[in-house]
Amino acid sequence: IPVAWNAYIEDHSTHKISDSWLDRVEEVVNYCLENDMYTIINIHWDGGWLENNCTSNKQIENNIKQHALWTQIAMHFRDYEENLLFAGTNEPNVENSTQMGVLNSYLQSFIDAVRSTGGNNIYRNLIIQGPSTDIYTTNELMHTLPIDWVEKRLMLEIHYYSPWNFCGMEQDESWGKMFYFWGNGYHFDNSNRNADWGEEDFVNSQFTLMKSKFINKDIPVILGEYGAIKRNLLTEAEQAAHEASRLYYLEYVTL
Repeated sequence: IPVAWNAYIEDHSTHKISDSWLDRVEEVVNYCLENDMYTIINIHWDGGWLENNCTSNKQIENNIKQHALWTQIAMHFRDYEENLLFAGTNEPNVENSTQMGVLNSYLQSFIDAVRSTGGNNIYRNLIIQGPSTDIYTTNELMHTLPIDWVEKRLMLEIHYYSPWNFCGMEQDESWGKMFYFWGNGYHFDNSNRNADWGEEDFVNSQFTLMKSKFINKDIPVILGEYGAIKRNLLTEAEQAAHEASRLYYLEYVTL
């Protein structure tokens, strides 16, 4: 459940969240839990106050806010059972080791805040995000994890929208063109919209990176987001081929 909190802060000196907003989030969480679903709540984009500011000049200010928000969220939900999980951020924009250090401090504030509230939060599974939740960047920059004094209750989150040309690109760019057809056996005859990179072997290599770096070291990895947009093409044949290709992509990444 992607949640924005910033717009519902009543007192910016203390970062007090509106009680009515916490109650509304709880209402939605309960919809999921009552249907036997594992449920994750996070601090999502939220205007980018954290995600666009993994920077040294914002580190102190944002850590205070991150700790205050997660203390309140965790207190509100601390009696919920283990099928409710917390995720500290969403897609924090990180491109270098300095920014990675700042992100780790934000994730540490998240963990510390949640654990300090007691109750079921002492043992709740917590999810931390790799830099930009990008597999390559996470593999290159995330060499250490924040500290959780509870063993084996921390997992890593990444997202997957590769190749972007197929998954989300909405117009041709100087660096590449849109793909409509992806995967072995799913290309369209003589089309210049067939994927020319990022297909099955690339998927395999990307997830192998996460297996080697984290899963083989007993750190679970969750794929928090993935997908490919549905396009509307000119001919029935192209449309059918695109939709079949899109379904194949989703199945391949899932399996």
